[in-house]
Amino acid sequence: MDKILEDKIKTYYTKYYRDSCKLPDWQERTAQRLKEDQLESTRMKEMEALLDVSFQNQRHCIIGAGTGGLAIVLEKEFGVDVYGIEPCEEEMTIIHLQCDQANIPREKFKQEPCETLSFEDNMFDIVHCFTVIEHVDDINQCLEQIIRVTKPGGKIYINTPNYAFLYERHYKIPFPTFFPKRMRTLYMKFIGKWTPFFETINFVTEKDIDQLLIKKSDIVWYRLYRPHTSAIGRFAKLWDYLRFKKNITMNQEIIIKKLTKQSKNS
Repeated sequence: MDKILEDKIKTYYTKYYRDSCKLPDWQERTAQRLKEDQLESTRMKEMEALLDVSFQNQRHCIIGAGTGGLAIVLEKEFGVDVYGIEPCEEEMTIIHLQCDQANIPREKFKQEPCETLSFEDNMFDIVHCFTVIEHVDDINQCLEQIIRVTKPGGKIYINTPNYAFLYERHYKIPFPTFFPKRMRTLYMKFIGKWTPFFETINFVTEKDIDQLLIKKSDIVWYRLYRPHTSAIGRFAKLWDYLRFKKNITMNQEIIIKKLTKQSKNS
């Protein structure tokens, strides 16, 4: 990674962690982003096992490609023909620099929203959608588009917060997620945590996503639940109560498989 690219990544994540999310450990988190390739390499090895596929020679799409770390790992380490979208202009600039250094054509990454994907139907073996659904303008339209561009037999991985859990994952704080929207904003201002970024968040729950997916006839899907471990810290008893007693998880992980014509008729 050259100095120009490194500085742009540092600048972007400093603004995100320090200014948008007001995290006290923003310096540590920003530094970790410079090692994103290591983190994504480990995560993708786990993903291959989870999806029971080899990524070699597959075509993937990353919804919300961020600063390009995952894309580079998939292309260079896993032999994936990788594409993606990212609506943020600043992140797209960084992705293009990443592409230039990795000899990946820039045009494989497009600056566009998930709701209006310009990719062809049935194009991708795997679609990655990590911490994106909670920010889009129209969740249902986003899901429709993701399913459309996935090949029959292909898979979609979605990871998004579960706002039935009393925690805000971006700001890393306990949060009364059951509040109406206006009260949520007032609460954030009251505790001194509000930033304009907060207004981009959709407080989606498992029920919200389930109600959308259950209406779609060309997919099968399931949720992944990781083993619970006991929480630590000031709110440990509350977290353990929600997870162990109420079975409410902080995170949503969803695997979707697009049906083939044969499987539709069987």
